Amino acid sequence: VTRATSSVDEFSLTVNNKDGLNLKKLGFPSTNSARLHTVYIWMGYLGDDTTTRTLHRVFGGTLEELTPSLSKQGDILSLHGRGWAAALLHTLVTKEYGSESDNSSITQLTEMERDIITAIVNASGNGYQLTNTYLQAGSPTHKYLLFKNNTAFDAVKHLADILVAGGNDPLLFVDPSENVHQVAMSNWGSDPTPTTY
Repeated sequence: VTRATSSVDEFSLTVNNKDGLNLKKLGFPSTNSARLHTVYIWMGYLGDDTTTRTLHRVFGGTLEELTPSLSKQGDILSLHGRGWAAALLHTLVTKEYGSESDNSSITQLTEMERDIITAIVNASGNGYQLTNTYLQAGSPTHKYLLFKNNTAFDAVKHLADILVAGGNDPLLFVDPSENVHQVAMSNWGSDPTPTTY
């Protein structure tokens, strides 16, 4: 699993596929069925009492690639997928914001991010359910910004870049539970779940 803040989380793994067993469990060879599979990966340890498990979700997203192949160990199946932030790559933003725009009520950069997530990404009809609960409010205002067929990922990254240029230090990421976070690096403890993510 690769966790990222400047790109989308990814996972890759290889499983035994003797007689096509795992391929059949995933419902293949039906077309486009890879994108229908949600994948969660947990990491943890077994306590000293050998019964207590402590687990943390380290990945949440969808399966995007599935490659059956042969190796010295026999039939294997390579799986690869991307995290929930991929929703931001699959949606285009064509909208203007700021006090001098058609959307003059949305002037704060954080409110623009919220609007992109809820009114554009989640409303795209692709089944995304990203939350914006952990976007910290109170960002500077802007007079005019235009996004013209930008991916939502690039639009939100552009807003974060404006915050950085203004002397802020935001860290923006989507966690394994579909929550979008924006927290100041200088005040990491202000994120509601700093120890989990």
